[in-house]
Amino acid sequence: MGSEIRFGVNSENGEQSSIFRMWTNKSDVYISVRSLACIAKVSLHESGHWQYSYTSESISNKNVPNQSRHIEKWERPQNNIANGCTLAFRVVVPRSELRQNNNTVKKAVSWVPNNKPGSLSDFILIFTNSGVNVNGWPGKDSMDTQLLKRILLPNKETIWLVTRNSMITETEIVYLEQKRNELIMGIPEDFNNVTEIHNSLYGIEPDGSRKFIDMVLW
Repeated sequence: MGSEIRFGVNSENGEQSSIFRMWTNKSDVYISVRSLACIAKVSLHESGHWQYSYTSESISNKNVPNQSRHIEKWERPQNNIANGCTLAFRVVVPRSELRQNNNTVKKAVSWVPNNKPGSLSDFILIFTNSGVNVNGWPGKDSMDTQLLKRILLPNKETIWLVTRNSMITETEIVYLEQKRNELIMGIPEDFNNVTEIHNSLYGIEPDGSRKFIDMVLW
């Protein structure tokens, strides 16, 4: 039986981000965006072969070979933040991307509040090897993080989902606007059924980790 957590960002006036889900199956770890969970997910396998892929269900009726459903495959980074510690994945939620949302959520969500304009919330998934001594949780003091979830995997590794708020940089603002405009330009003029406000960008960090960036189309 695995563990799971649903998480997101909200504000005091009721605005929300996308909802993200992290769950485990044995010593494999998975991450998805709730609205796209049936379409694609990130798989962090115990083997170290990691991938971002369309789900088998989403391609079953499209005559796509199963081996061709991978958007990206990569090898697990090793000790990219400290000896025995691997930063695996991030979910970045700029405060500017929160919107009013009437979606009904049947399962509990760990909401992280962010009421500061010009800031962002950063969710960071970290693996620590068996025997690594952690003072509280990773980044508690050095990065001023808060702990959302700790899971001891069957292979004796521990995964930590921690979060922190910081100010968004000008470079990040420009990147977000560029990607937003690209997505909007790609919507056909006669396509009037775009009801999903939020979208998630997928990116690669210099340390070898990957990330989702939550954003809105409008």
